[in-house]
Amino acid sequence: MELELTREEAASVRSLLDRLGISYSVVESGDWVRIVVAGRQAVAFAAAHAAVVEKLEGEALELVYFVGRFIVENLGKYAVLKMPTPKEAAEAASLISSVAPAKARGRVVKAGGRILTRLLDVSLNFRQMRKSVTQEVKAFVARIYDLRRKAVYVPLRLYRRYAELYLPRVAGTLVEIPGSWLQLVIGNGVLTGWDALPPDFMEELEMRPLGTYVAELGGAEAEVELYALGEYWKVAVVKGVDVATLLEYLDTEGEIPEKDGKLYLSRWTTAELLKRGALRKTK
Repeated sequence: MELELTREEAASVRSLLDRLGISYSVVESGDWVRIVVAGRQAVAFAAAHAAVVEKLEGEALELVYFVGRFIVENLGKYAVLKMPTPKEAAEAASLISSVAPAKARGRVVKAGGRILTRLLDVSLNFRQMRKSVTQEVKAFVARIYDLRRKAVYVPLRLYRRYAELYLPRVAGTLVEIPGSWLQLVIGNGVLTGWDALPPDFMEELEMRPLGTYVAELGGAEAEVELYALGEYWKVAVVKGVDVATLLEYLDTEGEIPEKDGKLYLSRWTTAELLKRGALRKTK
């Protein structure tokens, strides 16, 4: 099994495989990293977990996601969604097109594989996404893991739950943004100030503090506040270093939003930082 990932994504996958004791090799090329997993052990391990996905938590769900993403990308799987009416199909195609290419023909929507990996990720990571659609999530995961078929039929109730929670809607000149959309922008590292959210609002976003740490980053002592965001995403706020110093320490490129001397790390940048093993917990 080969996973073609960005450096940030690779850090998370390598850390997970190390903890699970799964052997792999790494080939780096520019901004991309190829992880080659020895034999079929990772796929078999993930497939066994996928069969009981409704009972899993944390890292096991993360492995189901990464292997499911590998299957989608390498088999060229695509999404098929059957809507009640042609009008609803056209609306769904328009909304999905912000994530992946999508076209409606009659009541049927066909869309690129990226919507499958997005649905898989949020369905596994966020409990509120699975709420009331547990069986649909299980059926969806099973279809992704079915290696005989490229078409993955998305359960209608699962799609509607996803659209309700995460897809912005245009109403005239206004754009309606669902509250849960914050989970995605925080996880993707494009929002600052979220550490000041009230505890009850953080709880609604499935965020929880994991502790405060210190680390030597590029010759400077930094303070790192680590947060869980859902089942397996982690994000962080870093104080005491600037963006250039942190990027140099992580040996990566990109942008990290900053506000009032605080750096707000995406789930991928946080994974890279955790991989370094430099954090020492203070409280």
